[in-house]
Amino acid sequence: MKEIIEQLLPLWGIESGHVSQIYSSAWEIDHSCVVKIYHDQQQLERNIRLLSILQHCDIPVAEILCTKAGETYVTHQNAFFLLSKKLPGNSVTDLKTRPWLGKWAVPSRGCTPHFCDVNRRSHSGTTASSTR
Repeated sequence: MKEIIEQLLPLWGIESGHVSQIYSSAWEIDHSCVVKIYHDQQQLERNIRLLSILQHCDIPVAEILCTKAGETYVTHQNAFFLLSKKLPGNSVTDLKTRPWLGKWAVPSRGCTPHFCDVNRRSHSGTTASSTR
């Protein structure tokens, strides 16, 4: 999988980088980005919508990085690849030490989803076309 990710990175404008696996479905790129691999397109698109809504509500979530073609994710060999900025710190192991998580329970009033380019997604292959 590492080799495939390295081949796909130029689609996001990343020519080379240190790629290391951090979870079974996630790979860290240069300690600054994370590629998440999905095999269920509906789950991926649901997560993209959720991240967009939470970000619009000022809840700290990983920012999705679009491809150079403006696509939200890349499809390659029956898998879906989503690149996002890496959140600072390590994985959340003790929720009590993260006071900002209180925002998850009660998002700010008047928070409405705002979808822009997040609705652009890969259609097929490694060079995605818009499906708007």
